[in-house]
Amino acid sequence: MLTAGVDLASQPARTGLCVITWDPAPRCVELTVGAGDDAIVAAAAAADRCGIDVPLGWPDDFVAAVAEHHAGEDPGIPDDTERLRLRATDVWVWKHRGRRPLSVSTDLIGVTALRGVRLQNLVAAHTGEPIDRSGAGLVAETYPAAALDAWALPANGYKRRTPASRARLADLAAAVIDRFEVAMPAAAAKLARTRHDAFDALVCAIVARLVANGGTEPPPPHLAAVARREGWIHVPIVVP
Repeated sequence: MLTAGVDLASQPARTGLCVITWDPAPRCVELTVGAGDDAIVAAAAAADRCGIDVPLGWPDDFVAAVAEHHAGEDPGIPDDTERLRLRATDVWVWKHRGRRPLSVSTDLIGVTALRGVRLQNLVAAHTGEPIDRSGAGLVAETYPAAALDAWALPANGYKRRTPASRARLADLAAAVIDRFEVAMPAAAAKLARTRHDAFDALVCAIVARLVANGGTEPPPPHLAAVARREGWIHVPIVVP
């Protein structure tokens, strides 16, 4: 099995890309920062599963409200705008895992999500298969911070430009590489220890493997249809 992981940013310069082969043993065959659309599409199309850290869709109620407003109608915006700001998967992760994802409709992550839409369509055109935003197909939405929480690893404070943050990132990378026994070339291991976008891409590639093996939380049946529109964050199952 081959998995790809993408820590997507709005621009290639801060986009991490990781590819891992799992047969006969896990080995990182690519870890880069600065991934453009062509590189991501090629890696995703070659992989059995691709995990990407970006919202794959927008909240249903937000989409409906914008469409009604655009048509000159009153969408009836309520005082409590949670249903416009958060997707079903965001609420699920918040309530079940205690971590609230950024809002794709009201936070800056929405700019990155626009690039994500372009990539979804490029991958679909390349493979000839539509993207199932619930993660049932080639592409699954990932969330490195929630994955680290599930693995009982510190998910905060490793992205700042401070000595303490750099030390935490190095420790986190070593812990994840050791836990999943991923063979890493020296240059790739150094990149994972020193660049958080590279490290997050590594986490996404590992989570993609878990998705393929049923090791993440799928959308519950009553949210399956919503997840196919809004996207679904695949968080590793916490084993007691």
